[in-house]
Parts: sequence; C-alpha cells; structure tokens
Amino acid sequence: MLVNKSKAAELAGVSRRTFYNHIPKKRISVIVEDGVEKIDLSELERVYGKEKILKNLKKIEDANEEKEKSVQPAHLDTTKSVQYEMLVLEEKLKSADALIEQLKSERESLIEDKRRVQEQLDKALEIGTPIGKLLTDQRTSNEGRAVAERKAIEESIKKEAAEKRLKVMSQRLRELREENEHLKGRGFFKKMFG
Repeated sequence: MLVNKSKAAELAGVSRRTFYNHIPKKRISVIVEDGVEKIDLSELERVYGKEKILKNLKKIEDANEEKEKSVQPAHLDTTKSVQYEMLVLEEKLKSADALIEQLKSERESLIEDKRRVQEQLDKALEIGTPIGKLLTDQRTSNEGRAVAERKAIEESIKKEAAEKRLKVMSQRLRELREENEHLKGRGFFKKMFG
C-alpha cells in the first residue's frame, strides 16, 4: 500500500522535516505514481518497525473516526486498516513459513551430521582393536587412561549437544506448524479482530 510523504511521516511518528531527512539517510525507497512521490508501507516497516507503524495507523484511524462519528455510522470500518492488517498477517505467515523451511533444513543437516558421526564411530569400532593398540598409549600409568577418558567424554558431550539442538529445533518446528495451522484455520474476521 502506497502513502504520500506526509502520511508516511505521520505513520512513522516523526515530523515531515525529520522524515524527509530520513529518506536519504535511512535509504527509504520512494515511488513516483501519477507525478506524486509515495512510500510503500513495507519500507516504513523496514525502517521504523511493523509494530510502530501499526500503532500509529490505529491512532490516526481513531482520531479520524472521532471526527467522522457525526457523519458516518459507528459500525463502518476503514478499509485501509483492514487491508493493512491483512498485509501484516500475510507477512507473518510468510515469515513463519520461511522459518519452518529453515528449521527443516537445519534439522535435516543435523540428522545427516548425526548419521555421519555414527558411521565413523561404527568404522572406528570395527577396526579399533588392532589400530587402537598402536595409537593409544600402552603405558600402565593413569596418564594414558585419563587422556583416553577425556577424549571419550568430549565426544559424548558433543554428541549430546547435537542431539539437544536437534530436539529444540524439532520442538520449534512443531510449534511453528501448530501456529501456522491455527492461522490457516481462522476465518477472515477472526484474523482481523481476534
């Protein structure tokens, strides 16, 4: 949705002069439509944050609603607010889908890493006895055993950390899927007004 510079400054919660200074400093994209310079709401969200823009939009609409109460019935809702709410919900849904895909990819990577480590461990165990004697310290002192135990503990810790990360990512993926299903199952008015 495109708005003129004055409206954009109002949505950003800054003066027009400050907003005009922010355009080059914060690299805000300006679109010329019918000879009028306009700003896309997504640019405002990028620079000032979605929450701030939505909050200021509601303030502006509330003020306009108070002015228009005498002219319009109270049950009419501004379409711009509904359109903006729809855009925000669509963006949240897209970002949730993107995060789900990222978590799936990371989960698959962790599973593949775990599989490779297990294969290496299995191979090491197959040939471990003869080669292990050659590579390990055969002295009877506790020093050689301590080094071997420390290495075994380090490997165990690494494996546990990878498994924990996998569990956390799996849980987050489940939560995002549930949230996504919840959002998909809701009707238009429930999405808009709770």
